[in-house]
Amino acid sequence: KGVLAQVLPAAGALRYLDHFATEGEALYHQVERMGLEGIMAKRAESPYRSRRSADWLKIRADRVDDFVVVGFSRPKGKRTGFGSLHLAQHAGTQLVYAGSVGSGFDEHELRTVRAAFEEHTVAQPPCTGPVPAAGKGDTWVEPLVVGEVRFKEWTEEGLLRHPVFLRFRADKPYRIAFTGAAK
Repeated sequence: KGVLAQVLPAAGALRYLDHFATEGEALYHQVERMGLEGIMAKRAESPYRSRRSADWLKIRADRVDDFVVVGFSRPKGKRTGFGSLHLAQHAGTQLVYAGSVGSGFDEHELRTVRAAFEEHTVAQPPCTGPVPAAGKGDTWVEPLVVGEVRFKEWTEEGLLRHPVFLRFRADKPYRIAFTGAAK
């Protein structure tokens, strides 16, 4: 690190950054607040290696937000209920498509959520944006339910990267009753 500090500039595309020997959690929370990707952690006593090592950890800063459910996809393989839920978020007065989430659901949720949505289908997506092309097994529903989703980041297309469903938000303004479906 001493040699790197001498040869790398303080600013620019490639630069030297000091390390944090303590207060790692505080650093992580600051990275989250700033909307950055995450931090790298390394065992202080381990040498640098130019390959992956258990001594280095990439600790990503996940984001969590609420999304309106605007549809679902057909399940594939042995999965029941639905494949994923289509999500949107408000941008002014419009709902804008934000992608889909298929992980984070248990079998009970897959069955009960699909049954509840079947009563609220609509012919067209109730949102704007990069919605999936028609005819791919997608069903659109009235925007009546809000779900909390954890994700890594937004793609250039404005879609969620690596989303995971956390829970339905019964305390939010959109509502369909999912008996026993909430986590």
